[in-house]
Amino acid sequence: MRRTWCLVAAFSLSACATAPADFGPPLKLSANPGDLAAADLAMARSAQQDGIFTALSNNAARNAVMFTPGPVVALDWLKAQGKAPFSVKWQPHKVYMSCDGKTGVTTGAFQASDNAQGSYTTVWGFAERSGSTNNDGKWQWLLDHNVPQTAAPKSPESITTRVASCKGSAPAEISAPPENVVMKQGLSRDQSLSFTWVSRPDHSRTVSVSLWNGTAMEEVLRDEVAATPN
Repeated sequence: MRRTWCLVAAFSLSACATAPADFGPPLKLSANPGDLAAADLAMARSAQQDGIFTALSNNAARNAVMFTPGPVVALDWLKAQGKAPFSVKWQPHKVYMSCDGKTGVTTGAFQASDNAQGSYTTVWGFAERSGSTNNDGKWQWLLDHNVPQTAAPKSPESITTRVASCKGSAPAEISAPPENVVMKQGLSRDQSLSFTWVSRPDHSRTVSVSLWNGTAMEEVLRDEVAATPN
């Protein structure tokens, strides 16, 4: 079985002797890759304690996408699975983040109890506090993707991070999909991080991530999965 599953906002507190405490507007987020790595590791711990499908469901955005092997709405698919007959663990090796700190990507290695292993990429977005969902004010995953391999990538001594440049203005580079494929492109709000996934009829697929380097959008990650039988 392949791994199928992709910052807490601070608030200012004002008070005085004659008025009760009152929560003001949230402070502006700054890029903190360590918080995103912690969110990924927390979901990995939940997968061990609560089961992979529960962990993924509890941390997914409403429109999150995963591949099984074609793209599916994650929450709908996960709801239909019941309890997973296997366990999965994973370890983030790298974190990429937009300049504004509201969109990020974790990538690393996974190992499943049925001996499947390989690399994974998860795209995350920070959900502002609005009171509409249980995941408000925390990281939610938007896209989850895995690449089966004969051996999982070895863990580095420490997680490496990279944040998009805040210099200049990143362009919104959007392209039309090739014929007969399903394709989606996503951008951080400040456009300094972009991600694209392409799924073809033969179930081959590509996931790529680019960061603004102050001059141009630079591809920093590309996952390729070969065709699989229907």
